[in-house]
Formats: sequence, structure tokens, C-alpha cells
Amino acid sequence: MKKAVCMICASIAICWSGVKGGTHEAMWIDTPVSIDGNADEWSAWLTYFEKHNMSVGVVRDSSYLYVCLLTNDVSLQRKILGMGLNVWVNGRGKKKKEFGVGYPVGRMQSGQSMGARPQPMPENMGQNQGVDFASELYHEFDLLGKKEADKHRIPLAQADGIEVCIDMNNSVLTYELRISLDPETHAMAVSLEENKKLYMGFMTNEIDREEMQSRMQQGMNRSGGGGERMGGGMSGGMGGRSGGRGQRQGGMGGRPGSGSGSDRPGLDPLDLWAKFEFIAE
Repeated sequence: MKKAVCMICASIAICWSGVKGGTHEAMWIDTPVSIDGNADEWSAWLTYFEKHNMSVGVVRDSSYLYVCLLTNDVSLQRKILGMGLNVWVNGRGKKKKEFGVGYPVGRMQSGQSMGARPQPMPENMGQNQGVDFASELYHEFDLLGKKEADKHRIPLAQADGIEVCIDMNNSVLTYELRISLDPETHAMAVSLEENKKLYMGFMTNEIDREEMQSRMQQGMNRSGGGGERMGGGMSGGMGGRSGGRGQRQGGMGGRPGSGSGSDRPGLDPLDLWAKFEFIAE
């Protein structure tokens, strides 16, 4: 498994695509995508989801499915890093949770922030400071299935058929995932049925609001009432094709000033299902 400490190029080219009946385009490709946290390869394959301030790209070759998520929305970044990100894949054309990858597992999900003092996400994490992607927290993932009992936490080094990477630089969080399409060769793989559309789910874990409020109160008590500032807003997701209402939209990211604009970004988890259809590049 490649090291999850990677650099991301800040420049993403303008790209376009139509949305037909709520179905987004995904590409067949000939050259494998490197899972290294560098989004340069994805510039022509991104769909921008305005509601969530993020862009998603999905491509495949004969052996693997590749997924990329980009966002420079601070609120969403904190949810992904704090609560974890679950990416679901359904190759049978159904919006159902059947095969998923949980990465990162999230600071709160891993128990890292369960100590006496709350562990806020760093103010300057958009400059790739304060987030140690080489830490043990980013060396494991959750293999997810239909039931909670199907969930297994696995070291990245033991992932057979899955490769995943996350990085952040120049205020942009980049997530890349590769999943084998050959269950006979790899223990962790998905099957994409012919002539079936692909459903992808992108979700952060639920926030225990009572527990969060308790920890915030503890932090305020220890800091003399000042509390922990949770970060302000920032412009929306990285560029790409509009996936919101079917309109076309390209360019670098979301609307200027479309971040939360608040010291306490929304606590509602990310919950997005998107349908993709593969076309020749």
C-alpha cells in the first residue's frame, strides 16, 4: 500500500458534462489512475455537486474502479476528518448499501478524541498543517457490508484489492480510492453488472451531538470559558461539472464565499447518493 502522505497540485482544469435524468457520466479509461493524492489526472472527470460543495469523479478500466472526491469547504473537511467518510458502491444499479469503504475512519470513530480534553480540528488545516496523515489514524480502514456486523477494521497494509489515499494542500482535501473489479483475484472487490448503472454513496458518520456538547463544555471550562473555535467558512467544492440540478458548470470550485461563514459549521452529516453511467473516453 502506498504511503498516504502525498502532495496535491492546486490547479484543476475547467471541465464540462451534461446530466441526463439524474445520471452522471463516468469514463472508461485505458491508463490506470495513480492513488497518490494528486488530482491532476481527474481534471476532465469531475462532477460538481453544488449542494455539498464538493466534486466527485468516477472512472474504471478492465480491472479497477477509481473514485476521487475534492473539496475546499472547511465544514465538510472537518466532518470527513473528524467523523470519517464512508464510500458505498452498488454495481447492481440499486441505491443500497452493500459494499463500502470507510476511510478515513475519523478521529471520533477511532477513539482518538475520547480523552479528557476535546481534540478540535486545527484552524490552519487548509494549509496542510496540524493534520498528520502519516499517523496511525490513517493507516487503517473499515470494510463495510449490508449489516453493522459486516464491518471490519483492517490495516491498509492488508488491503487485498483496495487502495485509498487522502491528502490536503492549498486548502483542498483530496480523497482517492481504487477497488478491484475481480472477486476471483482479490478478497476485497466489487462486481459491476453489465448494462447496469453504478450507484455511489458518500456519507460521513452521524455526530453524537450530546457527546460533542459535553466535550465542548469541558474545553470551555479548561480554557476559562473561551472554548475552542471550530473554524470559519471557505469557498465551496473544487471545480468540475455541475451535479446539482443538471445545469452545466465548470471552473475552479464553488461560489466565492460559499463556505459555512460561521464559527460552528453545520453538524448534519454528508449524505449523497449519485448515479453514474460509464461511457467511452
